[in-house]
Amino acid sequence: MPTRVYLPSQGAAIGNPSFDGSWNDANGADRIRAVAAKSNTPRVSRLVSHSVIIPGNALFRQYVTDPLNAGSVSGTVKGIVAYGLDSDYTTFSKAQVVIRVVNNAGTIVRGTLLATNPSGYGTDHAYTPQSRYAPPAATALTGVTALQSDRIVIEIGARILPGSAYSYGNLSTTVYGDITASGDFLENETQSAETPLDRVQPGALLGTRRRPPTPSRDRPTRRRIHHPP
Repeated sequence: MPTRVYLPSQGAAIGNPSFDGSWNDANGADRIRAVAAKSNTPRVSRLVSHSVIIPGNALFRQYVTDPLNAGSVSGTVKGIVAYGLDSDYTTFSKAQVVIRVVNNAGTIVRGTLLATNPSGYGTDHAYTPQSRYAPPAATALTGVTALQSDRIVIEIGARILPGSAYSYGNLSTTVYGDITASGDFLENETQSAETPLDRVQPGALLGTRRRPPTPSRDRPTRRRIHHPP
């Protein structure tokens, strides 16, 4: 089971899992395959139009992993995604993420690892895309038992916050891509999506770990999901 998942800019997902019901607007969402190793897709900014009752949740993209081995998925999760606003400065939004375990075909939900957060994650989105926590480090997961060949579904969107007032267009941008020669985003919320690609990777690091971990997987690293002993 992967402990790090990249979010490419392209690549057809296997299966067609329905979007989580907590999204108020999923009309602009698409579906892509998540990968455990970089697949060298280019950096792509994706513009999504959304319209939600404020406050509300707008879904931008769903990622679906390759099949898992059977086991318990639990522990914590962290991620970095580049977000930006392309509407106006009176829209206030934060990252929103849902992570679930589904059967291989995506027709049955085994359980929700991470549900929508009423407050969103990280800091408000900037007008120009910048890195944002999606979610922050050590965000707890609700344990779910995965059966053989199940998949993890990661849904990336935004929490439109109270006080927002759309004056023209309801648009948001996220940046995806997993260029092999590039590094990953550092774990902060200050990097521009236009930073040279030899320094950062627009995209996200999201993952889970299955219990029991093997000794080689239990070594702490900066960008892995860790479990209590």
